[in-house]
Amino acid sequence: MAVMNFGGVDENVVTREEFPLEKAREVLKDEVIAVIGYGVQGPGQSLNLRDNGFNVIVGQRPGKTYDKAVADGWVPGETLFGIEEACERATIIQVLLSDAAQIECWPRIKKYLTPGKALYFSHGFAITYKERTNIIPPADVDVILVAPKGSGTSLRRMFLQGRGLNSSYAIFQDATGRAWDRVIALGIGVGSGYLFETTFKKEVYSDLTGERGTLMGAIQGLLLAQYEVLRENGHTVGFMGDGINDASAMKEADVGISVDTAVDIAKESADIILLEKDLMVLEQGVIEGRKIFGNIIKYIKMTASSNFGNMLSVLAASIFLPFLPMLPIQILVLNLIYDISCISIPWDNMDPEFLKCPRKWDSSSIGKFMIWMGPVSSIFDIITYVILYFVICPAVCGGSFGAPGVNSVLFMALFHAGWFVESLWSQTLVIHMIRTPKVPFIQSRASLPVLVITTIAITMIAIITANTFW
Repeated sequence: MAVMNFGGVDENVVTREEFPLEKAREVLKDEVIAVIGYGVQGPGQSLNLRDNGFNVIVGQRPGKTYDKAVADGWVPGETLFGIEEACERATIIQVLLSDAAQIECWPRIKKYLTPGKALYFSHGFAITYKERTNIIPPADVDVILVAPKGSGTSLRRMFLQGRGLNSSYAIFQDATGRAWDRVIALGIGVGSGYLFETTFKKEVYSDLTGERGTLMGAIQGLLLAQYEVLRENGHTVGFMGDGINDASAMKEADVGISVDTAVDIAKESADIILLEKDLMVLEQGVIEGRKIFGNIIKYIKMTASSNFGNMLSVLAASIFLPFLPMLPIQILVLNLIYDISCISIPWDNMDPEFLKCPRKWDSSSIGKFMIWMGPVSSIFDIITYVILYFVICPAVCGGSFGAPGVNSVLFMALFHAGWFVESLWSQTLVIHMIRTPKVPFIQSRASLPVLVITTIAITMIAIITANTFW
């Protein structure tokens, strides 16, 4: 074992020259190595072990990760198994699951830890905090650790380049007297360069204070700076993570995303927790969110512009007409019918173009639309007033309002009914106009609930109500 001085600290280091690959193969020639988990470290370590000539198998639950293992050349029933079968076949069980998944799967792994086997980790969290994780190994198995100082991807890439990634190693429990030979052989086998001696506790503390505290603290600062730049440019920021180190970044993001197998603090920091291992769920959620947002905007624009326009129309009519333009009960019924029509909006379709782009809340657009659309609708109401007051009502009643021999009650009732029907039709048709910037009914069709409810509102209720007030 070599001793190297790093900044005044002597480190015990095992090198490839001291412990060559041939020696590692000899030490593990009768061993079956099961790599449990094919996520972050699993692919790199298992593939390197396989290419270095070791007897290695993979234990993985069915799913996309399982399919990835198959794509990497692991053969179901030969070198690829379920977690329990792999543990049963192995003499060395490499647990490369996430911290949360280790806790979940531990009861299934523990029952296959028969005397003489070795339990291998690449992170000391589960053992260091065993009272909390309940991962307490049997006393008659070796418990060892090899922690590459980089991702599984880096480990594999450097291996293919003929280089090695430095690792730390540790022995928590030496039940067989062979723990040191086993851990060093495995460290060489997975593609380590130098192997630095440590302990499970030191590995965890250095990870939490160094990688996750200092390094991840710096990364968090960089992420926050990126967040601000993105927000200044009009973007909404999402962050996905499942570990302790991800929690702060998720909390600061506009939308934090995690999975149900994540550590508790990650799930508590998340706004969305995926129950399925499928990122397409996010796409579906985004699409549904844009549909809901679009229909909410439709409804607000419709009601705001309609109420504003009706108010202007009533004010204009009150100034020039010698009677109320519409009875109060007619106004209430009209609003009721219109509101029933608007109930269908949540089930309306959205144009594909709307769903393709991110959307942000902008109340100013509603105000501008209301100020523009309200007066425009009032223009049609005023034209209706003019036609009813000067053309239709005099033609039916035999003269102008207040003229001798003219039935004023019939004149007013006819005017009220005429404006009522016109308002109902115009408001209902406006629903179809406002719901899309395209040409309604031709370029963009409303959903079936919208078509059915608006049709019923126009035909059935309008006829009954108009006849009643006639």
